[in-house]
Amino acid sequence: MNARELIASGALEAYVLGEGTSEERALIERMRVSDAEVRTELEAIELTLETHAMSVAKTPPVRVRA
Repeated sequence: MNARELIASGALEAYVLGEGTSEERALIERMRVSDAEVRTELEAIELTLETHAMSVAKTPPVRVRA
């Protein structure tokens, strides 16, 4: 599988969410090191999820913090 196929498959999104088979995760981890396109796509997915999480985050009430 090449980088374009991997990106189009949706496996990167599953990987970032902690899903996927052990074989898929191993492939993605190898390609993350060796392929700049995969690395860039993973970073973009991670940033998108982080941005979304921060946009819907709520500050807990003071009584919960204690």
